Amino acid sequence: MRTTVSELKSDAREQLLGKYMQFFPLLLVYFVLELVAGYLPLLMFTASDAFTGIARFGTSFILNVLFGMAGVGLIKASLDFIRGQSFGVGTLFYAFRNNADTFVIIQLVLTAVKTAFSFLSLIVDHYSVLYEWTDMVYYLVYSASLLGILFLTMTATLKLIWSCYFVIDGDAQTAGEALRMSLKFSKGRTFEIFYMKLSFIGMFILSYCSMLIGFIYVRPYTEVTYALYYLNKKQ
Repeated sequence: MRTTVSELKSDAREQLLGKYMQFFPLLLVYFVLELVAGYLPLLMFTASDAFTGIARFGTSFILNVLFGMAGVGLIKASLDFIRGQSFGVGTLFYAFRNNADTFVIIQLVLTAVKTAFSFLSLIVDHYSVLYEWTDMVYYLVYSASLLGILFLTMTATLKLIWSCYFVIDGDAQTAGEALRMSLKFSKGRTFEIFYMKLSFIGMFILSYCSMLIGFIYVRPYTEVTYALYYLNKKQ
């Protein structure tokens, strides 16, 4: 049985060989939703006053929660793929039709965690003005804070994302139960999960450089690898 991250990634590639296009219709809709979640608040609220900023933040938060619900559909599609079950564009909206209240709470928690860490950049901006940092100092500190935010966000969310898998499989009935199971699942595996996530960073960068065409390959590869990791380690 394959157990290491490298072995699971190899297994994912073997299973996906010649089958990547099965994910294409679903991914196409997913990318459109991602653009909407990312750019709609900026297009809706263009002013620079405080009220507009709050409205933009609130809208972005809600859209990211809903976008996270669509992300659950990718998880479901990956599990279906591994299990030889059919899936399609409709699978993307699985979380809206099944245990929607549970998935909403989970996505609210995940989005809140990501948002909380993002406020670190505002603290950097505050101190840059307070102490009149030079441009070089500001960019050095800001870059370091972004790396810190990325590390903290990844560490926290990677401990919690497995909750969606447990709900999909029916092992958890409530959001609280699912989140606790996810924390227990990731206990002692934080570094391994973090390494698995980082191992795909280069591929994602190349995908952005290829005008997102590379995501047709990279996104199924990552999602199937995560699903295999979950199925392998929960046994």
